[in-house]
Amino acid sequence: MADIKQSIRRWCAQQERSSFEVTQKLVSWNINKSLIPNIIQELRNENFLNDERFAEDYARGKFRIKHWGKNKIRLSLLQKKISETLIDAAMKKIDQKEYMDTLYSLANKKAVLFTEDLSAFERKGKLYQFLLSKGFESHLVHQAINDIVKED
Repeated sequence: MADIKQSIRRWCAQQERSSFEVTQKLVSWNINKSLIPNIIQELRNENFLNDERFAEDYARGKFRIKHWGKNKIRLSLLQKKISETLIDAAMKKIDQKEYMDTLYSLANKKAVLFTEDLSAFERKGKLYQFLLSKGFESHLVHQAINDIVKED
């Protein structure tokens, strides 16, 4: 059991992990399910595991590196069984100016790729779909597209 605890500590030390991810990892190692809550609590007590810290780090990383919007980050954190309260706190840590700058930067880069044989309506539609797929809010996407794509 000490080997398992040491292995899971090393795994948690590599990067932030959620309680759900650690539980899944322990289950995949065929650890008795009755022992898992105790291991999770021990990791929390030793500060190897902290869902609040995980949510903030995950949101910051997905936004800055992958350029995900808040909707996509929120859904991904929900899939990792992070509470709404912790998700809301993590979302508030994303700087709004940096968020809007990223949205406009992505929109501008993508808009340049569209050929001139597309109508303004078609360019807006493609850009809208792209930015929504990145997880940005529809009202912000609409605002950015109207600022960037000029009518024919």
